[in-house]
Amino acid sequence: MYVKFTAEEDVRALQKLTKNVENDLDRVQEELLQANTRLEEKDKVLQTRIPKAGIAAPFPERISPPPLATHGLAHFGFFCLSVSFLRSLSQLSFRFSREKYRSDSNFEQQKYKMTTIQQGTLLEVLKKKMRSMKEELEVAKEAAEEAQARLQEEIRRREEAESEVAALNRRIQLLEEDLERSEERLKIATSKLEEASQAADESERIRKALENRTNMEDDRISLLETQLGQARLIAEESDKKYEEMARRIAMLEADLERAEERASIGESKIVELEEELRVVGNNMKSLEVSEEKAMQKEEAYDVTIRQLSQRLQEAEARAEFAERSVQKLQKEVDRLEDDILLEREKNHLLQEEVESTLKDIQSI
Repeated sequence: MYVKFTAEEDVRALQKLTKNVENDLDRVQEELLQANTRLEEKDKVLQTRIPKAGIAAPFPERISPPPLATHGLAHFGFFCLSVSFLRSLSQLSFRFSREKYRSDSNFEQQKYKMTTIQQGTLLEVLKKKMRSMKEELEVAKEAAEEAQARLQEEIRRREEAESEVAALNRRIQLLEEDLERSEERLKIATSKLEEASQAADESERIRKALENRTNMEDDRISLLETQLGQARLIAEESDKKYEEMARRIAMLEADLERAEERASIGESKIVELEEELRVVGNNMKSLEVSEEKAMQKEEAYDVTIRQLSQRLQEAEARAEFAERSVQKLQKEVDRLEDDILLEREKNHLLQEEVESTLKDIQSI
C-alpha cells in the first residue's frame, strides 16, 4: 500500500510539473508575441523615418511562437529548447539588424557629408569606413560567438531535459510495475486471508460441535456413573439379601433336620404305639390327632421349604442380573472414557491447527 501511495503521489507531482511547464510556455509565448509586436512597430517607425534613402531595414522576419505543450511531459525538453533557441535567435537578429541599421545610417550620413565636405581626401573617408566596418564585424563576430555559446548551452539544456524526461518516464514505468506487483500481492494476501478466515470459522464450528458433544458425553458419563453407583448399591443390597436368605435357609434346613428327627422319633413312637394299640385303646385317638398334627406340620414345613427355595432362586437370578448389569455398565464406562480421550486428542489437534493458521495469518 505504501508503494501504491508513493506512485500516486509521483504521478500527481508529474502532472503538477507538466501544468507548471505549460503555464511557463504560455507566458513565454505571450512574451514572444509582445517582442514581435514591438519589433514590427520599430520596423514601421524606422521605415517611415528613412523612406527616401532607399535603404531597407534588415530586421528579421516575425518569429512565430512555438505551439503550446498540450501533449504531456514528452515534449517538455523540445519546447524548452525551442523557446530558448528562438529567444536567442530573436535577440541575435535584433542586435545584428540594429548594428547594420546603425552602420547603414552612418554610411548614408557620411555619404551625405562627403558631398559637403571641402577638406579631406577620399582615402581617409574610406579608411574610416573600413575601421567602422571592422568594428561592426567584430561586434557581429562577438554576437555570433555569444549566440553559438547560447545555442550550445540550449543544446546541453535540451539533452539534460530529455535525459530527465527519460528518467522520469522510466521511474513512472517502474512505479507502475511496482504498483501492479503490489496490487497482485495484495490480491494474493487477501485471498489467503479469506481462506484462512474460512478455515478458522470451520475450525471454530468444529470446536464448538466437539465441545457440545463433549458436554453431552460428560452428561452421559455422569448419568452412567450415577446408574453405576445405583447398580452397585443394588448389587450390594442383593448380596446382603442373598446372605440373609442363605442364613435363613441354613436355619430352615437345621429346623427341617430337627423336624425330620422328630418325625423319625414320631414314627418310632407310632410303631411302639401300634404295638401297644391293643393295650392302650383309649390313647389311640390322641395318637391319631397327634399324627394328623405332625402331618400338617410336615406339609407346612414342605411349603415353607419350597417358598424359601423359590426365593433363593429369585435372589440368585437377581444377583446374576445385577452382576451382568454391572459388567455392562463398566464396559460402557470404559468405552466412553476411550471416546473422551479420542475426542480430547482431536480437539487438541484442531486447536493446534487453528493456532498455526492464526500464526500464518499474522505472519502475512
